[in-house]
Amino acid sequence: MPGGLDRSMGGTTMLTRSPVLGTAIFALFLLGSGCGIIKVGGVPKSGGTNEAPKSERERARETGHIADNKQQEDDVAKADCSKVVPAKKSFDPLVPQDIPCAAKTHAKLYVDIVCGISGLTEKDKGATLVPGVEVEATGVGEIKQQYDIYTDIKVKTNDGKEGYMLYNCLSRGPIPVSFLPLKAKPASGEAALFKLMKQMFDFAYPITLDLYETSKKQNFKSVDSPDPEYYRGSAKGTVINFYAETLHKLTYGSSQEQTQVLSREDNKWLADWPDEFLVAFADGLKGPAKEKGVPAVETLKILSGFGTITSEYRNIRYEEEELPEKLEEIPESKRESVKKSKLAELDKRKKDTDKKLQEWIDKGKKRKNDVHL
Repeated sequence: MPGGLDRSMGGTTMLTRSPVLGTAIFALFLLGSGCGIIKVGGVPKSGGTNEAPKSERERARETGHIADNKQQEDDVAKADCSKVVPAKKSFDPLVPQDIPCAAKTHAKLYVDIVCGISGLTEKDKGATLVPGVEVEATGVGEIKQQYDIYTDIKVKTNDGKEGYMLYNCLSRGPIPVSFLPLKAKPASGEAALFKLMKQMFDFAYPITLDLYETSKKQNFKSVDSPDPEYYRGSAKGTVINFYAETLHKLTYGSSQEQTQVLSREDNKWLADWPDEFLVAFADGLKGPAKEKGVPAVETLKILSGFGTITSEYRNIRYEEEELPEKLEEIPESKRESVKKSKLAELDKRKKDTDKKLQEWIDKGKKRKNDVHL
């Protein structure tokens, strides 16, 4: 399993640039495709400081993974973009294999979660970008990862900030959610809150089902890097996790004072929205308003938790694979009967898991009928 570094900032996991893909993201997709989705929490971030941690850069130098400016330029120049599939007109996760051509063509990309941008000037250091922001791809990352791919991309914002972002913060196509400040003051802060919550739910819900259906087609087997589907799945998992967590905080609160909430860089977008947003994020909704938000939170929680069941498929496959070796340990006269009995047991467990999984997914879809944001 690929490893990685993470930097905890105020309780939120910030994924840094690493010679290999961050463990948390890998776990999110691996458990979605082979074992299920787990909640890793937090906002992926490409560093949050002007440079990657010294120890990380030292390791990259030792293994030859630091890409100097010439190598970055050469990798972009030699990228073969003739077979690149055009971006969808909707959410289309950027994957590392897309990065050189995105940089070569100066592609427009769309921020799909609250995410950090690193490598900035001192003035802009520590900045985050929010859903709704469009950026221009201008280069590849500084560190060449395992399998000779980049997982960071250099981007430039419309207001002139230029730095590095992780691939799983970006979509090749536009998304239907924006955290950018409203152009006009809404008539009702609460109505504006539920409008944004609805946008988030309507965006995340089909991605959750898509990740499940993709995993089902793969017979719930894990997909390994550098397969683009590995990275595409991890990006989808990151998006689901972010919006599920944000909806949860807006409904139940984050158990923090408002000052604590706004002191975090990744929460500063709340300052540009009506007061109801900050109050909800800190203390949660109350009364009928809370009852309105709960079904959306529970629907995503149920559907994204299918891995609590699909892990049994992995256990069954493992026991099937080790059965021949186990049979060698028992008297030959009993091997056939033991084999027949074990295979029957595994077949029953698989059918029971199929049934339980379908009931679980049906439960999530049924709960969705109660969502009226």
